[in-house]
Amino acid sequence: MKKTNVSPTFSNKNKLILATLMIACLMAFTAYVVSDRSDVSAVPPSLSDGSVVRTSNTDATIGFSADEAGTAYYLVLASGDAAPDGTAVMDGTSIGAAVAGPNTGKAVVLSAGAKDIYVVVEDAGGSILGPLKIAVPAYTDTIPPVPGNSGIITVSNITHNSLKLNWTAATDNDTTQTELRYYLYISATSNIGTLANCVANGTDISGGSAIVNEVACNVIELSPDTTYYFNIIVEDEAGNKAAYTMKNVTTAPGLGSLTVVLTAWDGKVTLAAQTASTDYSFYYSYGAASAEAPEYNALIGTVAGAKAYAASTDIAGKNGTEIFVQVYKVTMASGEIIAFGEAGATPAVPVLGTLAVSLAASDGKVTLSAQTADSAYAYYYASGAGSVSPPAYGAQISTVPSAVPYSTILDITGTNGTKIFVQVYKVNIASGAIIAFGQSSATPFDGTEETGGGSSNTMVYVAIAVIAVLCAGAAVWFLFLRKPKP
Repeated sequence: MKKTNVSPTFSNKNKLILATLMIACLMAFTAYVVSDRSDVSAVPPSLSDGSVVRTSNTDATIGFSADEAGTAYYLVLASGDAAPDGTAVMDGTSIGAAVAGPNTGKAVVLSAGAKDIYVVVEDAGGSILGPLKIAVPAYTDTIPPVPGNSGIITVSNITHNSLKLNWTAATDNDTTQTELRYYLYISATSNIGTLANCVANGTDISGGSAIVNEVACNVIELSPDTTYYFNIIVEDEAGNKAAYTMKNVTTAPGLGSLTVVLTAWDGKVTLAAQTASTDYSFYYSYGAASAEAPEYNALIGTVAGAKAYAASTDIAGKNGTEIFVQVYKVTMASGEIIAFGEAGATPAVPVLGTLAVSLAASDGKVTLSAQTADSAYAYYYASGAGSVSPPAYGAQISTVPSAVPYSTILDITGTNGTKIFVQVYKVNIASGAIIAFGQSSATPFDGTEETGGGSSNTMVYVAIAVIAVLCAGAAVWFLFLRKPKP
């Protein structure tokens, strides 16, 4: 028997059954998939109700509502920039999980100026919605800084003319500590305790140039033993200001000032005496150059060459070369220097001073006018029939014959018509040295005063003689030579 290959054929009924079975299988598979992924939505999450609270130039929190949970992302752009797509926002910064419903207090980081924040939420299936835009206005800071350590100012390194102010750095809601600015104020009275009073009554010793990133400052050029009041103003980058707590301080006593009196002589200078006491003594030093003033309370033992003295002291030197002399007032108990002075003088051959000598001539005498003596100088006079040569400067008055002390008006007797020469000497009482000299002359006469440097009455006598001759001639003419009228 011959076999023939026969292809199976389906009737329309069989085809319908097969199609029905295939559709049933497909629906069963779809039902399985849907039942196994029941937590995934094919609809992307929707965002709304965006809000922002900006607390500084760099900090803010945002809020929004999502109709589905997921992971939130944000991207910050300058205000007005073109809006990004969702993928660009997801490349930004994650702010963590978002819940279905309201989401609040999501912290974001900004920079100064107005910004636009774009937010997306990605659900579990990876679906995202185009970004939600939240507009952020520029930050306006109105909160002043807070002074550190409750605004307490401390003072250190106090001297007679300087001190150091110290404070704790302030804090601010927006400006970093390193960018805060400090201004120092000073006053002589307690009137800079507030921000307004600092500006109204204080003097800005920072010179208008703010102190930045520092918490100490040296204050100089103060006066000794003086009370000062200080305060500090701190300012943030927005111009908000606050004042610390006013601080008063008294500087240390300062180095006193001494007057140093030097007298120049031939080959030396003389240092005037100082009056010591049971509490204080005086020292001196000298050299070819000026010396710096010592620190107050420095020990006299640290001053090279310092010697104790009280009475006037001669310091040898070279004529024409200046000598600088320093004097120190020192406490007896501690040896600390509390006052200082300096002067310079140049030894030289002194020049004899000139005195004006006034004489008044009268009958049988001349009168010498008075001289005003003092505790350092006295006056002597001598007289004779002739002029004398001036003495050498510093010559001893004891070497002048017949020199007599005087001060009040003095009469010197003589002979009418005989000139008297009078010498006057100014003398250093301590040393007896002559330092000035004067001389004049006058002639006693009967009835007519003669003054000054020895002038005579010759002109008077000549005038009287001329008048007498004229009178005699007039008489002769009248009696003998005149022709009588007919």
